[in-house]
Amino acid sequence: MSPRAMPSFRTTVLFLVVVLAASSTVVLAGSLSPLVKGKPTGFAAGTIGGGNVAPSYPQTRDELAKLLKDSQPRVIVLTKEFDFRGFNGAKVTANGCRPDSNKCPNKGGQDAIDPPFHWCSSKYPRVNVTYDPAALTALQVTGSKTIIGQGANAAIRGKGLRVTGSNVIVQNIHIYDLNPQYIWGGDAFTIAQGDQIWFDHNKISMIGRQFIVTGYSPAGRVTISNNELNGLTQWSASCDGRHYWTMLFLGSNDKITLAYNQIHHTSGRSPKVAGSDGKNFPKVQMHAIGNFWQSLSGHAFDVHDGAKILVEGNVFETVAYPHTPETLAGSLVVPMANTVGVTAKAAPLRRNLVVNKLDGSPRPIDTGASSTASVGAVNAVLPVDYVSPAAIPIEQVKAYVLKNAGVGKI
Repeated sequence: MSPRAMPSFRTTVLFLVVVLAASSTVVLAGSLSPLVKGKPTGFAAGTIGGGNVAPSYPQTRDELAKLLKDSQPRVIVLTKEFDFRGFNGAKVTANGCRPDSNKCPNKGGQDAIDPPFHWCSSKYPRVNVTYDPAALTALQVTGSKTIIGQGANAAIRGKGLRVTGSNVIVQNIHIYDLNPQYIWGGDAFTIAQGDQIWFDHNKISMIGRQFIVTGYSPAGRVTISNNELNGLTQWSASCDGRHYWTMLFLGSNDKITLAYNQIHHTSGRSPKVAGSDGKNFPKVQMHAIGNFWQSLSGHAFDVHDGAKILVEGNVFETVAYPHTPETLAGSLVVPMANTVGVTAKAAPLRRNLVVNKLDGSPRPIDTGASSTASVGAVNAVLPVDYVSPAAIPIEQVKAYVLKNAGVGKI
């Protein structure tokens, strides 16, 4: 090589710096941000959200909305409450309706918004409804995003989140006050389409419609862990101060882990899984472990065609119905005292199953709705490489969940 063709020392050094910088970027993007607490287990194991990119600290509502929906990997830190009430203009007064479920009008029931959904039946009496339109359109969350709250007061008020991409983490955020007086008032957390979604250590309260919802497109692999779903409300579809529309999972071929959540003062859909509209029956696999259901006047599980759920190590305290009487036969895989050891050496759990505990719940888990927990039954729900959340001894579940679930606990 001639002296002219040989690279200079400076050029070589610059080349190495560029290569190393590029390599560092790849490494950082492939790991969790140190701001994230813990790491996901269950179906969403391996989710990294926005990776370890430099965090962004939005100060205004517009900044937050823009960061959530752009095409870049992001770690978005909320240091305060973002109040989106009025974000889409003044309150709207329009024709709504009073559905049959509202048996206590003007005394704590829920009327329904009709436009833009046109849900109201012609048989329902028409009533005027006044609502904030901001809650009807959620904040769009694209792929490769970590949204994390700092401290105990990080919140999004008046709007929900709608995930339309893959690899998303939402941690330590309170989502609340979405037209809670009205059916169709707004959904708190929606997965419209995606994969590897981790929703952890959040709180949801005072919502008009669904706390958490997937469908109809695939939501993919999802872990919902350490959250507080607080159903206490002044406006209840069941007229008893408890929220009915809690969790609805209708995505196609979804795989969902529910772990260590506190679900309290609800009256239904806690969760409703599969079934859709009677025509479309999405396949949903679910593992519910270490959750604490408390003070449910109606049902926890409402399970339909296409669902298969392993229910182990959960506490149902003063729950009227652990599942609906109509829950599809064999859709729940539930360990009994004489079957807890059947999976000890079998993939994917490689441990004993944990029995559930019913405390003050008048109805047991119906053996007609559940199938015996066998190796085959477990393998029908969980893949061989499943990373299970740790099994907590059943007598410790309530205390553990009350200590850890919700915001300001990490």
